[in-house]
Amino acid sequence: MCGIAGQIGHRSAAAFGDNVLYALQHRGPDSQRVERYTSGSVTASLAFTRLAIVDLSQAGQQPMSSEDGRYSMVFNGEIYNFPELRRECQRAGHRFRSSMDGEVILHLWEMMGSAALARLNGIFAVAILDSAANELFLARDPLGVKPLVYAERHAEMWFASELRALLAMGAPTGGPDLVGLAQFLSFLWIPDPNTPYAGVRSIEPGTVLRWTSDGPTASRYCEPLHPLESPPALDRK
Repeated sequence: MCGIAGQIGHRSAAAFGDNVLYALQHRGPDSQRVERYTSGSVTASLAFTRLAIVDLSQAGQQPMSSEDGRYSMVFNGEIYNFPELRRECQRAGHRFRSSMDGEVILHLWEMMGSAALARLNGIFAVAILDSAANELFLARDPLGVKPLVYAERHAEMWFASELRALLAMGAPTGGPDLVGLAQFLSFLWIPDPNTPYAGVRSIEPGTVLRWTSDGPTASRYCEPLHPLESPPALDRK
């Protein structure tokens, strides 16, 4: 388990640092880092707290950038098929700086963009900043195991693994979401995309959210799982 957070928009980059790292420290006690990026009128920040499991060295630290510096990534989760994806990327000429499983996402994204998400077998929440196009992508695994929430206002967006990190960044969380609270009192959980706050939404499972200067748009890269309408008959012989 690691913690990720960030912000992007046309204003000056949010002056968050120690507060958001402290809010996420319990998710990643091994190391913490914040990187800031500027491209034209757009500024962005990515924050990461690490629980080192695959590649314990500093080579696996995040945020991590692509070879040409165009893409930067923070990632929380596990990619189970990363060895074969790594070999595929290496055959295409990509050089890896670590043995961390999430690095394959960065190189696959260089090769095929958001189509890379459908190639991943794992549980994850990931944010990828495209500094050339001034875009930010947020994505969550098909089963929604790893959490990822966001808030947006006036062509600016904040995201994090947890609500407390959004609050630490000063994101516009708004007042209580009465629907979300009613769902919690009824079901003891809040279905996506609702949260306890009216101004905060959760990325839905199997979904990628793309932020541009026009605001965020969401699309599915993986269809949700549904039970079969007519389960196959069991052969009792």
